[in-house]
Amino acid sequence: MIKTLLRWAISVVSLSNLTSTIISSYKKVRLVDGTRTIIYDFTFIRHCIEFARIEWGYYPPTNPVDLLSKPRLNKPRDTSQERTNSMSFCMDLQRQK
Repeated sequence: MIKTLLRWAISVVSLSNLTSTIISSYKKVRLVDGTRTIIYDFTFIRHCIEFARIEWGYYPPTNPVDLLSKPRLNKPRDTSQERTNSMSFCMDLQRQK
């Protein structure tokens, strides 16, 4: 994850200059890699800022990641319905024999 972030322009921005606008631009570029990737990246960047706040005494007015909307993940498949349909299909096959 760190190696990936270091490849992007966001990695050269100092912590004091990191804004939600910069992170939003990064988000737009990374959306090509999927929404889950953005969520992981946001979590990591947010954690780094919180670490700096707690360990190094860096106190931004707000965490810029918290100001951004997170992409929504797709709903998981309803496998219970698929399982019911499969069992029903198998039972119909058994009856036909």
